[in-house]
Amino acid sequence: MSDLLVVVGSDATRANGFGQLTALFEGMNQRPLADSELSAWVGCGVVSKEFGAPQMVARDAASGAFLAIVGTWVGARTNSPNSAAELLARCLREPIHQVAR
Repeated sequence: MSDLLVVVGSDATRANGFGQLTALFEGMNQRPLADSELSAWVGCGVVSKEFGAPQMVARDAASGAFLAIVGTWVGARTNSPNSAAELLARCLREPIHQVAR
């Protein structure tokens, strides 16, 4: 099953839909959300995998940005528990095309 739940829309859409979709998503994955984040335009929740490091939402307090990594990504120190935070920090300080390389 999927590891990520994202709801994009207005505040009202997210408020009404996120809770209902979270319950459905958790039931399909047979696990509760490990972490979630809501902003003015998106709701995001992640389910930890059965094996491996827990999936969490990385947050940047200064900008309010957040990032959820789902599945396997290839990059430096991918086994680090802080790999999502490291990737978010790079995305915020470097042009995205350089990060993608």
